[in-house]
Amino acid sequence: MNRRVTWCLALAAVLGLPALASAQAKPFEFALYSPIQVRNPDDEIQVLRLSLIYGRNESVKGLDVGLVARNTGGVSKGLQYALVGIVDG
Repeated sequence: MNRRVTWCLALAAVLGLPALASAQAKPFEFALYSPIQVRNPDDEIQVLRLSLIYGRNESVKGLDVGLVARNTGGVSKGLQYALVGIVDG
């Protein structure tokens, strides 16, 4: 039983390291129209952003889906499906 607890703690530490490295990045964003969105427009999104009409964030790393997607700075990496994609920096 003690060995199982040790393995669980080690696994939790390894899986938690990326979250510590990017503490300000949020895992998801859902936006109807900026500023009507779940996260602050100045936040970085790390996994998924869904924008029904217009979504605006600092950067997106992962999947970005929407009609109009805008990134205002930072480094964006991943796949973007949007009718219009705007990158300011």
